[in-house]
Amino acid sequence: MGLFTNADHAQQGVSRVIYAVGLASVVMQLLLVREFLAQFQGNEFTISLIFFSWLMLGGAGSRLALAATPDCLEARLALGAALQRD
Repeated sequence: MGLFTNADHAQQGVSRVIYAVGLASVVMQLLLVREFLAQFQGNEFTISLIFFSWLMLGGAGSRLALAATPDCLEARLALGAALQRD
């Protein structure tokens, strides 16, 4: 017998994990930015460089991941559709 007994319970567990990961990432980003503000004594130019590089590298990583795995996109969409079924 598996961890979950029915599909609704499994979907609820997946949703909770996704929310927990999102919440943890937001908290860590907030703490990181606060630490950089303290380290660089609130210098706006330094903070703008940190945000610029953070967002540009995140976008570049997303673009590279999409370009590297075009076949996986269909599988991910099918998985998402399967998880959203009643």
